[in-house]
Amino acid sequence: MPKQPSAWGEGEIPPWGKGPVPLTQEQLSELQDIKRRTAPPPKRAAALAVFLLLGLLGLVIGVPLAIVGVAAHIEVLQTVGAVGIVLAIVGVLLGIAQSKRARAKQLPMVVKALGLRFDAGDRLGIEHAPLPFPMFRTRRKRARNEVWGTYREMPVKAFDYMYELPSRYHDDTVSWASALVALGEIPAKCPPLFISPGSSLQPLTEGVPRWRSESIDFNERFTVSCADRRFATTFMDERLMEWLLDSGPRDIGYAVAGSYLVAVKGSQGDNVEESVLLLEAMHAFWSHVPKVVSSLYPGSVTTSGPWHAPAS
Repeated sequence: MPKQPSAWGEGEIPPWGKGPVPLTQEQLSELQDIKRRTAPPPKRAAALAVFLLLGLLGLVIGVPLAIVGVAAHIEVLQTVGAVGIVLAIVGVLLGIAQSKRARAKQLPMVVKALGLRFDAGDRLGIEHAPLPFPMFRTRRKRARNEVWGTYREMPVKAFDYMYELPSRYHDDTVSWASALVALGEIPAKCPPLFISPGSSLQPLTEGVPRWRSESIDFNERFTVSCADRRFATTFMDERLMEWLLDSGPRDIGYAVAGSYLVAVKGSQGDNVEESVLLLEAMHAFWSHVPKVVSSLYPGSVTTSGPWHAPAS
């Protein structure tokens, strides 16, 4: 596999806006092989399946029994219902724990197979990066499991991210959000624009005017927020909106500001497929940005900074 650049802005800017570049058959085969090699042993997988089944049965049976028991003051039903609910909770927790263990084992191998680099900590300095998006300007944040390099001709960084949401009540109430995040760049200087399916990015875009397209279907499925209507009309061209409507993942939001593009999945993934899906979504978004953006809003990609990819 050819050596990939370790930093953005190193050498020529890769082509963008020309359409998706497919993974090679060799990479697809290697990803499948990694999944097979890191699968849990049959006995552990069978035991986990039993616990998950018991958990499901506990949820289906336990909750109704507990409700009936409380309503009728029957202690036996209350006890059986409580046991069922506990089994459901244990089953769910075991399933989540197994998924997280598998992802922690698979992610570095998958990253290597894709020609990218990996660090379990915040080697890129994302927590202190001057990135022009609200989610990176919160007081408390945490970045882990960082990936960087060139993915299918696109310089990219991706990571697990936790950040503090702004309080709606102007008090000390703290709430946290977790996300899978991917960052790309284009040679442009763009006003902030947010594309959200449903309400996934709305807590971060309050007060930003909404832009509406001529498509009723698009307006019903996506919220586009941008203070610069001229830029929004330029950026949200027919090709980009068609991709979002027809092929874009339904649980990923996108944003652009300055030279940066960002794709955000609203919760940290419990399996490695979600991380690969986010890279795919970022690549597709990057490849569908109208080329005219760089001429109407000229700029350049970053070549230095505290969060730039390390050389080794």
